[in-house]
Amino acid sequence: GGGGGASEGGGGDGESSTASSILPFSSPFSSVPSSPSSSFSSLSSLPSFSFSSPSPPPSPAPSPASERRHGQDKRAPPSPTPSPSSQRRQEKREKTEQRENKKEKEKEIEEKTGLVSEPPMAQFFMWEYTKQYSFSHVWGDKFHKGAVHDMCLASDSDYIFSVGNDGKLKVHCLSTQKLHRSANISEMPLSCCSVGPRKNSCLTGGWDNNVYFYSMDTGRVVDRICVHEDAVSSLSVSNDLLVTASWDSTVRVWKCANGGIDRNYVCYFELDDEVQRVVCAKDQRTAVAGSKDGSLSLLDLRAQKIVRTMQYQTDKITAIQMGPDPNYIFSSAKDGHVRLVDLRKGELCSSLHSSSVNCLKTDGQSILVGLQNGNLQGFRVTDDLTQIVEATLEPKKHNEGIRCLEVSEEGDMVFSGGQDFVHVWRYCKGT
Repeated sequence: GGGGGASEGGGGDGESSTASSILPFSSPFSSVPSSPSSSFSSLSSLPSFSFSSPSPPPSPAPSPASERRHGQDKRAPPSPTPSPSSQRRQEKREKTEQRENKKEKEKEIEEKTGLVSEPPMAQFFMWEYTKQYSFSHVWGDKFHKGAVHDMCLASDSDYIFSVGNDGKLKVHCLSTQKLHRSANISEMPLSCCSVGPRKNSCLTGGWDNNVYFYSMDTGRVVDRICVHEDAVSSLSVSNDLLVTASWDSTVRVWKCANGGIDRNYVCYFELDDEVQRVVCAKDQRTAVAGSKDGSLSLLDLRAQKIVRTMQYQTDKITAIQMGPDPNYIFSSAKDGHVRLVDLRKGELCSSLHSSSVNCLKTDGQSILVGLQNGNLQGFRVTDDLTQIVEATLEPKKHNEGIRCLEVSEEGDMVFSGGQDFVHVWRYCKGT
């Protein structure tokens, strides 16, 4: 979401192992030749050639007697011109084959991930979160056909981007509570999105192994690049740096420039299992990757090496996020464990258990988690970061699991997306 880049340490104290890179150790962001697997080759400049096979010697013409004997005419009947109805039938057959191939691909990925492609329209709701951490519904709307996989707020916080199982990127205006833009990005589901390095831009990755650079100013995709050999499961943007994770068990680092993505990746890391989530620190020094086997890998982006691998979860990582202090990471797993880990020491600070957790968001003092049973829970972290305690009610609005969460920069709005609905909450963290 496996190569042998990371070493496991029982308590997270394992020694670092070197990550694969195509760059010199001292210059991680210099321009380098692209990898064949991660770059496009320009084919438009290549000359075109046509090859013709030598003509076979002419066959002797049959005699009239031979034609009569074999019932042949001297002139072959002209090939019949296909009728419009037969052409339509042929086009219909081709479209049916394309749909079947797409369904087979989706079925293969669904069996691999447990995600189910179902037709219900995902809706959007807004909530209010009082100082006692209680929630009240504000407004709602339909978003995607099928599950919403990820959401992110635009830089001005008046627009929210969302991607889903329908392969579309949608932009909703929060002030008008209406759909602002809808873009058909991919024939395959989109799994993740993040605000881009430019204003009013969004980067999104999907099951077709690509990352798309969408500009809201132009209303279209301005760049596309194949970044992995399998589905893109997660991405994280820090200024002009893009970090992508994939089910091919690798994490790759890219530079964004001139309204697009450089074809030469900066470096890459091979992990031991499919990578489910990745997050990059704001200072661009480190990143953390969460894998299917429950491990967390601390990546040094400048030295281009895996610092340590920590195994505190026993099930698939479903979410990871850094708080205001990049030395601490919050992670959740499918088995319901939410953990706070000290990255400097590789030590577990605190842990709690809930229902199966699909996603989380935190500001370092409070944590919101979306559960598979459709509930949204809130917790607070003690000042010494040694305990996480439950502090909220559990509103039941999602009929199915909550898949993604987003929180506004001011911390007064929360957005939750699921298989059946997308909810928006307004809240106050309280004291």
